[in-house]
Amino acid sequence: MKNLIINALFISLLFTICSCNENTDPQPSTQTQTAKMAHVSFTETTSAMIDPGHLPNRVPPAFNWDLVNTTKLGFDKSMKLTSPFTVAAYPAGDIGWQSDGGCYSALFPTTVSFKSLGIVSIKNITIEDLNNLTFNAYQINAAPNGSYSWTNYLPVGTIVACKTAKRKYYLLEVKSIGVPGFIELNVYHGLYSL
Repeated sequence: MKNLIINALFISLLFTICSCNENTDPQPSTQTQTAKMAHVSFTETTSAMIDPGHLPNRVPPAFNWDLVNTTKLGFDKSMKLTSPFTVAAYPAGDIGWQSDGGCYSALFPTTVSFKSLGIVSIKNITIEDLNNLTFNAYQINAAPNGSYSWTNYLPVGTIVACKTAKRKYYLLEVKSIGVPGFIELNVYHGLYSL
């Protein structure tokens, strides 16, 4: 009886060992495939590595311009385009409002470059559109209504795109203007939302 129990245990152990060695997983045929499979097998994907715009059943993030500030700049003043939107004597800020060198006023870039987009809808302006534009560091002149010798390049509703050295974009919307006295601007920052 003792031999019967030992033989049964031996057969069970042998069956277990032989069954565990049978690998039904596909095996690589070359060393390159072996290296690739080892890399894939032990690489964990963290949630930070997943782009939420490419997950199934997820809507890609939407880009919108958000009104962040409205500022009235007096003559020979400048302002920062980021919080706290400081207004100071020209040229301390990112943009300034001062004489164009003649009779009228102009919007001057100090740390940004400009591109006047004219009177357009802000909601239709995309970052891709702005990436394709040529920006410059030239002033944008304003002239009073009814001026016979100067063109007003800053009528109410004009959108001016600003680009920083770090390729950040801001939009300015001319809300009101008093040539040569003041300019009131809405400042927009771009936001992504899910």
